Amino acid sequence: MTLERELSEQMRIIARNTNTNVYSASYWPQYRYPYRLAKCNKAWSALRDASYEFMVDSAYKEGEVTNLQVIEDAAALNPDHIFPKDYPGQPDRTLQSFIEFEELMADRDDLNAMAVPIIQPPHADHLKSNLDFYSNYSKLAVGGLQKYDPMEQIKIILNIREVVGSSVELHGFGIGTSFPMIKAMREYPKHDFLNSIDVSTAERAIRNGQIPDKTLTQHTFQTPYGEKSTTVRAQFSKALLIMINYLLSDLVNERTLEEAYYEETGLPDVHEAVEEVDIRSRHELDFGIAEETADASQATTLSAFN
Repeated sequence: MTLERELSEQMRIIARNTNTNVYSASYWPQYRYPYRLAKCNKAWSALRDASYEFMVDSAYKEGEVTNLQVIEDAAALNPDHIFPKDYPGQPDRTLQSFIEFEELMADRDDLNAMAVPIIQPPHADHLKSNLDFYSNYSKLAVGGLQKYDPMEQIKIILNIREVVGSSVELHGFGIGTSFPMIKAMREYPKHDFLNSIDVSTAERAIRNGQIPDKTLTQHTFQTPYGEKSTTVRAQFSKALLIMINYLLSDLVNERTLEEAYYEETGLPDVHEAVEEVDIRSRHELDFGIAEETADASQATTLSAFN
């Protein structure tokens, strides 16, 4: 198999994942992958060059990072999307941060990235209270999900969808790579669930001496250390990203999915399990944003990348 054929086969798997775009939360540029996200103070041109679509995040855990720094760092990288400073569990403060961010960006002519508002819990209630503001945006990010278990995360995302409708793109932060979430992304179309997620598992697991199996359960897996050892680990990371895309594609065997789901959770079908989780009442609201037709299919995007 030629190198061109090998890359083409990998891209075909990624393109067959029409459910949810998987961004690698990445530090390593030693592998080519179309979707990447990096923190503003960790992002560098090599990561941008190794991807097709690139997101810059705000490094929210680092208090010294400001919105201005996020903008300055992003300006050198030409990202497609940029996320302002956000504050987990503080939806109003996060909203004010986004307003400040847009004001700072208004004075810049060297940054064409789309600024994406981040919604913090209580997500649906906050959206309902600020509907006039958020209805101006065609893409939102869902933050503050780390503290919830997978079934709660799924219910929260469905609640948000009932508020914003199907025409708004949703990006999921901090949802992890649990198999219930994989099942949910397969069972709900992206316009009814998540359009994109970012995962750190592919690089972090390998760096920590772990590797996920078909259930995405991690097991001890040590790689050698030495000169250029990151290049070795990066290949395992790429393989894991391709596996996640494979699990989200129509290529994987359904029996494998069912066995993996029950092996990890012992839970009923995702739809039934979600109904058993009581987080908050649903909101039957409409964002009022017109449906938009995609400029190009994901397959076309990936063929351009390749």
